[in-house]
Amino acid sequence: MKPVPQGSGRKKIAPKAMASMPPADSGPSRDEWIELLPSGIAVLPGVARPVFLLKHGGTGETLPVWIHPLDASVGLHELSHGAEGSPHRVAGLLLKQFGIETIECYFSERIGHHQYATLKFGGSNRFEARVRADEVMSFCLASKTRFFSTLDFIAQCRVLNSEIEQLQEGILTGAIKEAFPELEIGSKKTGYVM
Repeated sequence: MKPVPQGSGRKKIAPKAMASMPPADSGPSRDEWIELLPSGIAVLPGVARPVFLLKHGGTGETLPVWIHPLDASVGLHELSHGAEGSPHRVAGLLLKQFGIETIECYFSERIGHHQYATLKFGGSNRFEARVRADEVMSFCLASKTRFFSTLDFIAQCRVLNSEIEQLQEGILTGAIKEAFPELEIGSKKTGYVM
């Protein structure tokens, strides 16, 4: 590591040292986080949401991340063309101007059918941001972000995957009321009609 000039008040951290640090408010220990690599984006016909797939190189464990169709389109572009013509190019230039050198994404939380992640920005200006995963995956791809998760979170997302597939099947077949009676779709209690 380079020495820090006196008076700067900031301790520099090498990107590799930061890679194994969990988010500050997380429960998992440093050893529980595994790195995942982008594997592809599955775009299914009909109303099914696209799925961004991340895999662990050693075990083959796969984390599915459901994303918005617009983010999937940009993500596919990022996977195939990189920075050329990216809508995130300006964001990347701004990050460099603010001294951001690395970004890491820690998948950490599931609330209902939404997955959340903590983005850790490293460099001369370090900070964290909790975000909905479905809104930032193409940005992460454009920024060459490193992805991390725990085996426990991947297992939770397998359950989520089953629930979402069942919901999508119910929507396609019109059997949504039978598949999810707790939603009370079309009832006077909720007023929610699909």
